[in-house]
Amino acid sequence: MNITAIRPLGGALSPRELEEAALAAQDAPYGLLHLGPRQELLIPGVSPDHPRLRAFGALARDAKAAPNLISSQLAGGLGGSDWASAQDAYRDINQSLPPDIPFAVNLCHPAQAFVPLFSGRLNFIASEETGYWFLVFRLQRQRQLFPSLIPSDLIAAAITVVNKRLAADPDCSVLSLSSTLLDSLPRLKTAPAFRPAAAPAASPAGFLRQEDGRFSLLLDNRQFPWRWQTLQALAQTARLQGLGQIFLTPQRQLLFKHLAPEKLESWRRLCAFLRLPLQGGYDASWILPPADPWALRLVASLDSRDLSGLSLGINADPECGVQVLIESQRGLFGLRRYRLSHKQDFDPRSPVIIECGSELSFSGLRQALVDLQRKFVATPSRDPQALAMPLPQAPLPQRHHCRDCRSEYLAELGSPSLGIAPGTPFNRLPADWCCPLCDAPKSAYQLVEAQG
Repeated sequence: MNITAIRPLGGALSPRELEEAALAAQDAPYGLLHLGPRQELLIPGVSPDHPRLRAFGALARDAKAAPNLISSQLAGGLGGSDWASAQDAYRDINQSLPPDIPFAVNLCHPAQAFVPLFSGRLNFIASEETGYWFLVFRLQRQRQLFPSLIPSDLIAAAITVVNKRLAADPDCSVLSLSSTLLDSLPRLKTAPAFRPAAAPAASPAGFLRQEDGRFSLLLDNRQFPWRWQTLQALAQTARLQGLGQIFLTPQRQLLFKHLAPEKLESWRRLCAFLRLPLQGGYDASWILPPADPWALRLVASLDSRDLSGLSLGINADPECGVQVLIESQRGLFGLRRYRLSHKQDFDPRSPVIIECGSELSFSGLRQALVDLQRKFVATPSRDPQALAMPLPQAPLPQRHHCRDCRSEYLAELGSPSLGIAPGTPFNRLPADWCCPLCDAPKSAYQLVEAQG
């Protein structure tokens, strides 16, 4: 199957360009698009010559015939910050690069130094000194640090010098290439010891507060392709709100910057309608009873993408800080029946609980959850800015979480089936104690911080 790749500089597309790409995918066999790992938009089953893609020109190419040559931290998708992000250096350098670079170039945040993105022939990495960059060559399958820091305004010149040198001698050594650069570029500084920054934690999905008081929206859909209708709706909203660019991040996320606080509610409702999770990554967030294999099976059997944006508890205390409560019980002939309720205005802090279904079968529970999600979409948030941070929740008892199967040990409940009395702290469990669900050893458990 033919795959078209759209590879904009630094992963930045205008809302109109994203909408055109989405409409082009409408003619594909499945109407799906993918975000690639090098800030690219991939459209299976669509030719680069599609009428909707002509405006992209050389940006739209056959994915197999044209590797992505420029990758940049312009999108800021790592969640870390450096001087280059604060001063828009990634954008300015992108715009200064020659259009016909024949080899891969990366403009990296320091934390990207040893992740897969660090794979270009030339890799420029923001140093601690404002305005200067480390350069790491990757030639003959080896990586070598250039001995000098390069000023931002000479990066394009450095690429041109390397291009000419490699064109004249494709097999030249790193030493020879370094000597050519040292002789050709002014204002170089001796490079200090190169200490790559530790990679920051992946940015959470949802609204992130910016320094200017506005917000960014990071949408993570890595488990699934994007439907063309979803990207069209997002692009139209961005265009109507006057956003200049939409970014494809190196982590295959979509990033919208500079959202006005008063617009957050409209974005929340749009994302809920499109089944795009905001907080909590890919899935809805759950609070489950400890050591209960049935609860885990219930979560696995529910389509969590239809519940994005909600927090749910199964047989949980109403004060545990969730928006939706599912209670189960055995009915006639041992069949399970479910009761479904939610907090007023979907505010987990609310003391008012509204029942929306009782004595439900499993199929009835699923349909009631779909209806509840629609109600959630239509319910305005009381405080849109609260969406940018976790909502306060009632303190949870200390609990330990099995890394293998997600079951939890709560000291206040103990584990009576294994002879562990309620109130037994985790550190007083026998050394040979095992997870009651998957038989993982005690060492496989880790403390889960209570959210308050």
